[in-house]
Amino acid sequence: KYAWVAFLPPFGYGFLEASLNGNFPVYAMRSGIGVDAVALLLPAFAIGGILSQLPLGILSDKLGRRNVLIVVTLAGFISFTAAGLFENSTVGLLICFFLAGTVVGSTFSLGISYMADLLPKQLLPAGNLMCGIFFSFGSISGPFIGGLAIQWLKGISFFYVISTMLLLIFIALVAVRHDGSTQQANSV
Repeated sequence: KYAWVAFLPPFGYGFLEASLNGNFPVYAMRSGIGVDAVALLLPAFAIGGILSQLPLGILSDKLGRRNVLIVVTLAGFISFTAAGLFENSTVGLLICFFLAGTVVGSTFSLGISYMADLLPKQLLPAGNLMCGIFFSFGSISGPFIGGLAIQWLKGISFFYVISTMLLLIFIALVAVRHDGSTQQANSV
């Protein structure tokens, strides 16, 4: 009730991580992207995420978690949309994957931190549990939706499925503003 919007970034991270690791190799083989390229692309995403964890965390301490999440989900949408446009270029995909990992690789941890900002102290254990549940929902639904997209949406890039999900999370983060519910809950 208080922090549902903060559960969306962990959901999104579970969705894209499971989709990339589960669906992308299949999509790559069907699209003519070589095994060697896949072996470079997936680690590029992970390396980008590792490199940006601390800087994005520090930035979110200064600018606010919601603000940073808005920027990174929009940048992730742009990165995966660009990946769809450059999917015939290994170098283009490598750059897109690295940039996508850099911006969205910390959405899980930023989502948990945002949840901690929104919830009163006594609800933090439940909020942490809900972040894990939403990550799991994303991990389950990502490969399923990605697989359906690969099967039924011929001629449309698999990356557009991920970029659409990030766009929806971006819209939710922009649309939902914190209205002071936490302060009311803290005073109860």
